[in-house]
Amino acid sequence: AVGISFAVSADARAADLLSYEAVYALRLTHASSSGGPRAATGTFESRFVETCDGWDTKSHTLINLAFSDGASFRNERYFSSLEAKTGQAYSFAALTLKNGKTVEAYKGTAELTKRGGRARYELPAPEGQKNGKVILLALPQGTLFPTAHSNALLGSAEKGTPLFRRVVLSGS
Repeated sequence: AVGISFAVSADARAADLLSYEAVYALRLTHASSSGGPRAATGTFESRFVETCDGWDTKSHTLINLAFSDGASFRNERYFSSLEAKTGQAYSFAALTLKNGKTVEAYKGTAELTKRGGRARYELPAPEGQKNGKVILLALPQGTLFPTAHSNALLGSAEKGTPLFRRVVLSGS
């Protein structure tokens, strides 16, 4: 008998990841009698698309909340990212709105090397100021971006390894 085995690299697994778009309806099925929202509806939209040189991810969450005192809130969160197929570069942006008013906004980039990496978050200038804030983070060796992390999870499952620990930078 002749046995043949093939090792599947992370790059091959990444090539097998499928692009998708999904929309989910959200609703509150049970409200607490002691407080909190009395009603909630919304949507979660997610898109994961392979591009020539990376993976483009976009999501949008919309939640409408109604409370027993008559107050209501509309919360939205937009998130987008682009991860290079090499697993070494990543860019991201987030925007959160509450009743149409921006409550959080930032964008950033990150790069990885064999020794670790660096992430750069850029926050916009507060109202009435010229300059925003830049936050630099050192990333430890072995850090992964989200798609590379998915591939590592798949690889771990293929090997029968139940758990592994890695630092993941998603930007969110």
